[in-house]
Amino acid sequence: MPEAQAADSQLRAYQASLMIPLQQKQAALEKKYQEFMDLQQKGLLAPIDAEKRQQELYKLNEDIQRLQMQAEQKMLAKRAELFQPISDKLQKAIDDLAQKEGYDYIFNNSNATGVAFLLHAPKEHDVTKRLLQQLGIPVDSLPEEEPQ
Repeated sequence: MPEAQAADSQLRAYQASLMIPLQQKQAALEKKYQEFMDLQQKGLLAPIDAEKRQQELYKLNEDIQRLQMQAEQKMLAKRAELFQPISDKLQKAIDDLAQKEGYDYIFNNSNATGVAFLLHAPKEHDVTKRLLQQLGIPVDSLPEEEPQ
């Protein structure tokens, strides 16, 4: 779908924008680490100064890890924001086709592993809740269904 290609392009651009501050912090960490190592090797750091610098490096590394996690969360949210309308449009087209042409089930072509995915099926044929009950798993552990 052309919309998917445009969304993918937007997502890549967004990812690149998220990487800039990460790369800057990473470069700062590497520079401070190299300075620390140079001073250590030359014996120019008192133990207390070395400890302070190590703490600074540790904090900077934690900041980078926090930024990476935030970037990943932002990417997931952006992906959902961009691709959910496309997915909804595709599912509506599949459901409309199934209703118009009288299909009960629609599968996609199998992927490279030979697995096919169910794209449309009547809700009354869904046995998920009965299966969970049989396995002794609480039915309320299922995610809420979105209204159609």
